[in-house]
Amino acid sequence: SPVRRASANVVSVIAKYAVPAGEWPELLPFLFQCSQSNQEDHRE
Repeated sequence: SPVRRASANVVSVIAKYAVPAGEWPELLPFLFQCSQSNQEDHRE
């Protein structure tokens, strides 16, 4: 959906700077957890 796509774009822009600086340590584990979910909408 357009909203999911826009949200993903916002997260990616913020993560580009926050993750290397160590300011968002929860992001990558959260994304990995979502990618392993049984719920399809979590994996999108």
